Amino acid sequence: MSKYFVLVLLLFVGCKEEKSNPTESSSPTAVYLEYQNGFVADSVVAKVNNENIGPLYCNTDISIGHAANMHSHLTKGTYNLQIEIKNEGVIFDTVFSIEKQSLYIGVNYDRTSKAIHLIYSNEQFVYK
Repeated sequence: MSKYFVLVLLLFVGCKEEKSNPTESSSPTAVYLEYQNGFVADSVVAKVNNENIGPLYCNTDISIGHAANMHSHLTKGTYNLQIEIKNEGVIFDTVFSIEKQSLYIGVNYDRTSKAIHLIYSNEQFVYK
């Protein structure tokens, strides 16, 4: 066997194509904001990294399964989320991360304390 054949064989074996893991994709992932409870005739604006993902006029009542939602598609990473209830003068800022799968963020508003509470889930919320 010639030494050139051995060299070519070693190069071929050493240069295997690396296959990407499909679970570690940088393709966009759906992020859903589910306005679940406490919103009464409210004008709500949500921003992700200062980009508006949609204004919404919102009435919700989780006890009767009435929720509103909006969504965006984002890649894996960490994001700033701002939720503003314009007519109440309430602004809420937080940070969230996307790993591999869809992310559902339940948004609840306590009108008495003017506090926004979030619930994070990788599963879709079910309303009855």
